[in-house]
Amino acid sequence: MKHFLQSAHFKKYAKRIIFFFLGLIGLVLIASGGLAFYFSHNKTEIVSKINNKINDNISGVIHIGDIQYKFLTGFPNLTLALKDVNLKDSLWAEHKRTFLVAKEIEVRLNIMSLLSDKIDFHKIEINNATLDLYNGPNGITNTDIFRKKTKKEEKA
Repeated sequence: MKHFLQSAHFKKYAKRIIFFFLGLIGLVLIASGGLAFYFSHNKTEIVSKINNKINDNISGVIHIGDIQYKFLTGFPNLTLALKDVNLKDSLWAEHKRTFLVAKEIEVRLNIMSLLSDKIDFHKIEINNATLDLYNGPNGITNTDIFRKKTKKEEKA
């Protein structure tokens, strides 16, 4: 065994394997750097798309305080951290109960769909959040937020 480890064939293949893994690590770092560059130059557009996608699918309003790119988290997907998120239903003015207050929501987006002007959520992870479920005596509830907006609400 000792003779095999010192042979020229072993050293030749060991160098190839090491170069392969170094190249692979370099490729991952370059791709992550490219994603960070893409995000920093398209941040407002991405935030707008995320807001529109969420608002189109809920009966209420979402407010995102800030958004950050998380380096190498969830690679090869683009992971964004939405900071200080508030989610209010359409009847918030009546009951004053915010449905969701979260310090951070991690959203993993499919890169290929993002490049084709679509938003495809791969994973959503909510951290440090308060969820307030409200069901009032007059039948008002804040869980109606998940009902899709009707045509009448979308026009208003």
